[in-house]
Amino acid sequence: MEDSKFVKDITEKEGKKKYWQITWHDDKKDNIFNPDWLKLLEQAHLENRIVDFKKEKNGNYWNITELKLGDFTEAPKLTEPKDKMTPDMWDEKDRVTRLSIESQVAVKCVMEAFSAGQLKEDSPYVKAALGWAMKRIGKPIEERTVEIDGVEETPTPTPKPAPKSTTEPNKQKEEVSLNNPGEFYTVCHKLYGINKTQVDTDTVDLDLSVDLDRVKAWSIITRKYGK
Repeated sequence: MEDSKFVKDITEKEGKKKYWQITWHDDKKDNIFNPDWLKLLEQAHLENRIVDFKKEKNGNYWNITELKLGDFTEAPKLTEPKDKMTPDMWDEKDRVTRLSIESQVAVKCVMEAFSAGQLKEDSPYVKAALGWAMKRIGKPIEERTVEIDGVEETPTPTPKPAPKSTTEPNKQKEEVSLNNPGEFYTVCHKLYGINKTQVDTDTVDLDLSVDLDRVKAWSIITRKYGK
């Protein structure tokens, strides 16, 4: 059998006697025991030259019987590996990406409601949003410090919601409870005077029995009727 390949790597091995393992450009391997061939292979590796060789089968093994330097000095381009992602793997990747985006949107809506004073600091939604964010930041902001040119600088603590105007209607000062769809409809009617039909129309694409969707729905309602 005749073949021609480029040398990718040469590794010295120890057995009953010293030999060298040759790794070719296609990651297949052969062993040689001839020191003279080693010199040729090292030259081929150094000069990026192709190696022409013959192999003969001896029992269960193929042994190199002839070896010489070839003329080509440019390694062949190997076939790029095909995409090994299966349809199920792509579906799972899309699901994880979609969940991540939904989580980020929900956290943004909660913090907007918190900043507007519509949710208090001890609200379970605020706590959940802050917990989600802090897992991705690491230590609490108050505990993290940055050293710049030998001076330790403490970042600004987590901002508190802006104080509400004294002329703001009392209904905006009340903490809302959104623990289930029933409470959601009640709060919307109490604060904004809108009924269940109008709420469902404004949040037609959301499922109010899902916590994250209720948070998104609340952001929609407060933006539309809160002014």
